[in-house]
Amino acid sequence: LNAVNDASMYTPYNLESSVIMRRNYVDNRYYSDKAVNAKSKAYFEKAEGEFGAKNYEKAIGYYEKAIEEDSTNYKAFLYLGDCYYAMEYYGKAADYFRRAIDMQPMLVEPIKYLADALVFKEEYNQALEVLKDGLLIYPEEGIFIKLYDLVEKIGEQKLNRNWVLRKSKI
Repeated sequence: LNAVNDASMYTPYNLESSVIMRRNYVDNRYYSDKAVNAKSKAYFEKAEGEFGAKNYEKAIGYYEKAIEEDSTNYKAFLYLGDCYYAMEYYGKAADYFRRAIDMQPMLVEPIKYLADALVFKEEYNQALEVLKDGLLIYPEEGIFIKLYDLVEKIGEQKLNRNWVLRKSKI
C-alpha cells in the first residue's frame, strides 16, 4: 500500500497507481453494491455482457431493467450513460452521468465520464468546472490529464499541475 501511495503522490503522470489507489481505497469507502437487490444485479451483469459485445441497444434494455428492479443501482445509471456515450448520444449520456453523480457525489468516475461527454458536446466551460470539482474529491492523475487536454483544446494557458499540493514530506 505504501509503495502504491508514494508512487501515486510523488510521481507526476503516474496514472495507473493513481487509479489503483482510488479504486481500492477511496471508492470502496463511499460505494458498495451490497444493498442492490439480486435481480437488479443479474440484469446488470447481462447488460455488461451485451456492452462488452458492443450490443448497446440490448445493454440499454438490461441496464433499464436493473434500474427498474432497484433504483439505487448507481452502476446501472453510470453504465447506461456509458452506452449512450458509446453510441455518441452525448447529451443523453451526460444526463445519466449527472444522475450517477447525484447518487454518489464522492466518486470520481462519473465526473470524468461527464466531462468527456461535455467536451464532445463542445460545452468546454462546463467540462472545465466539472473537472475542477473532481480534483476536490480526489486528485487522480486521470483528471489532471483531462484538464490538461481540455485547456490545450480551448487555448487557455497551460495547466500548472503544481498548484495542487499533492503531499508534503515531513
